[in-house]
Amino acid sequence: MRIKNEYNETVYWRAFKKDDTAYLLGLKQGSVNPGKIDTWRDDSFPEIKVEAKTGDIVFYKKWLASAGQLFKMSDDLVITSNGELTLAQVKLVISDQGSISEKRSDIQFVDLRNFNTEVERTITSRVSQTFSNTESFERATGHEQTWSVGGKIGGTLGKKDEAGGNAEVSAGYTDKVTDALKTSSQTVVTSVWEQSWSDKLRLSPGKIHVLEVVWTLTLSRGTATYLGERASYTVVRSATPNLLRPSAFDSLEKLPAEYRARWQQAQIAA
Repeated sequence: MRIKNEYNETVYWRAFKKDDTAYLLGLKQGSVNPGKIDTWRDDSFPEIKVEAKTGDIVFYKKWLASAGQLFKMSDDLVITSNGELTLAQVKLVISDQGSISEKRSDIQFVDLRNFNTEVERTITSRVSQTFSNTESFERATGHEQTWSVGGKIGGTLGKKDEAGGNAEVSAGYTDKVTDALKTSSQTVVTSVWEQSWSDKLRLSPGKIHVLEVVWTLTLSRGTATYLGERASYTVVRSATPNLLRPSAFDSLEKLPAEYRARWQQAQIAA
């Protein structure tokens, strides 16, 4: 449990067992100055009650919150500028600087070297099979990590605090923000990664045909703030396929280097 004080005075707090109704002897007590955060963790008590006062625990000036509401030990709390004790909330703000794109190619081969008549084939490409974690969301800066929901990559979360320069965000921040991103984006992320493209093509005989579908993922950008920490994030919003003009080659030796490498990978996988 972490308690951030956004009130203009030092706040004194006590934690009680969840079934305590007398509130005489607390499990833990502490104080937190304005703008600061106090931390306490004891997994022996998964649920607790918390009270908050100003002045002192005993000789208090103002009672801000009585110990009635149940909180989880894993919760983060905020004493607001109005003196209310509430759960800390993640704020996700979409940037007005536009979106960014990721592109990856799904390259498929149809070997018709031993055929002497035209062949009709149905070609299908699925975005979830085309993109992999390491390929599609790798960043040159190395300052971002991916987050996922339902087994699908949802986007990236910055490791560095934009407001504080080089400070890395805490593990608690990462957990809370990724939970918020999952909750707010699960529907769109799942629908994006389940998209597929399919078409029937007539292919000439005696050739190795290369069919390349380029998927473009659009990611919206934003900023996530939580308990004074801040970092950028992206969320996958859409996936658009584009079939490049099919190309045909007489032999493996005539395949361009990239296609030849993909051909070899496909043979190993098979």
